[in-house]
Amino acid sequence: TPDTSPNENDVVFFVFNNPKGSEVKIRIYDVNSVLVWETITRSDSSTFSSYVSWNGKDFSNRYVLPGVYIYQVECEGKKYKGMVTVVR
Repeated sequence: TPDTSPNENDVVFFVFNNPKGSEVKIRIYDVNSVLVWETITRSDSSTFSSYVSWNGKDFSNRYVLPGVYIYQVECEGKKYKGMVTVVR
């Protein structure tokens, strides 16, 4: 973040349409394929986009180390993957 408060605005948003209200799983893995965070939602976004945010913390509510992380979004049997870089 450009401000002077480290970690204050460090958030990743996953924006998606989910008109059927299906279960959406979002997982974050480190480069060693270790799951560091996961959430499941059933938001109905037939009118507007839904979003889920990740604040850069792991299951223990601690900030993850700087590095590359892999995200996986799963819905209705389809998986979408990408990368997120955490820089502090």
